[in-house]
Amino acid sequence: MNHKKQSAMNYSRNKTLAMSAAALLAVFAIFLAAVSAHASVEKVEGGIKFVYYDPDAGTVFLAGTFNNWNATATPMKRDDKGYWSVVMKLSPGKHEYKFVVDGAWITDLENPNTKPDPYGGVNSVVEIDNKGDIVQRGAVKRLSNTPLNARVLIGGRYLARMITEKNVEDDPRWRMQRPRHKVKAQG
Repeated sequence: MNHKKQSAMNYSRNKTLAMSAAALLAVFAIFLAAVSAHASVEKVEGGIKFVYYDPDAGTVFLAGTFNNWNATATPMKRDDKGYWSVVMKLSPGKHEYKFVVDGAWITDLENPNTKPDPYGGVNSVVEIDNKGDIVQRGAVKRLSNTPLNARVLIGGRYLARMITEKNVEDDPRWRMQRPRHKVKAQG
């Protein structure tokens, strides 16, 4: 093989490796730059306190079985550190809920008690006993964020285009097809 062909092949291989490395660095930078969001539920004086952390959120609401899943009935208040909270008086029993963050329905990642929702996701569940205490079922150990047990929570927005169809198989309702996801890093 002559020297020019060898040089061209090496240049092409190095260029491909450099582009791959740049793409990998871009994806890694997105993960590092992402703001984490977390939530929690605890008993306080006056009821059950729901907390959600996202300093970049514009609005946060609490929706669940206790307010007939109304996405705007229970606004949460933001403090100066980015924590959103609301205290609710809940009757004894199981209550399903989600946070509505800038219009997106978000499961409480800090609450291990969940129940499947009718849309293929899960709802968070809090159970209240007759004394108003939160019932913890089973031995649930909270995850810590250590070098040996890393947990990454990524904040931000994910936009997707969905294909919808009507009158599929003689069903007059609109149906949404599962999207084919493509992730593009923008800087």
